[in-house]
Amino acid sequence: MKEKIVLQDAREEGFEEGIEQGIEQTIISQICKKLLKGKDAITIADEIEEPVEKVSKICDIASQYLPNYDVRKIMEELR
Repeated sequence: MKEKIVLQDAREEGFEEGIEQGIEQTIISQICKKLLKGKDAITIADEIEEPVEKVSKICDIASQYLPNYDVRKIMEELR
């Protein structure tokens, strides 16, 4: 019985982690698209309603991949 509960908890944790990663990928993708349009971190943060510090950090990393952004690599560097 304990094994079943542990397995269920692990699945739920994995599911939640997957959702968080998907949200993060979407945010990074939005930021990259806006960078390509010439927008700055402050404007982007305001438009997507994310903290400027978070957006600035992503912008700094993303700038290394101009003009071909790689969302997965950016995510790896954020971690």
